[in-house]
Amino acid sequence: MTNFLKGLILAIVVVIATSFTSETGIPVTFIQLLVLVVTLIGTALLYFGKNYVWPSTTALNIIDLHDIASSLSIAIGSAVINWAATVATGQAIIWKGLFHLIIITACSTILMEFGCESIQKK
Repeated sequence: MTNFLKGLILAIVVVIATSFTSETGIPVTFIQLLVLVVTLIGTALLYFGKNYVWPSTTALNIIDLHDIASSLSIAIGSAVINWAATVATGQAIIWKGLFHLIIITACSTILMEFGCESIQKK
């Protein structure tokens, strides 16, 4: 499995896990599910675009400024997409949930880039 596919799966899993562990929990209404689906699709498109325009080129076991900026762009982009979907559907914005989405997405994408390269080189 390529790093790209692993990263995409990780980004989707992170968004779902963050959604389920937020204050609202598992989406039970159609609107909550719609916000989750829009966030998932937006995050996947954001990940595709980021890797097309700005792929990771770091060496083994090295995290540089490029990787950090790349991970933050995905994390902040996911939060903006979630915020826009929430506003568009008229739901209350849960700022704590958006903050968790940014932190968890940024950390997991940085660790995924670092970890995948380490595993592949062994």
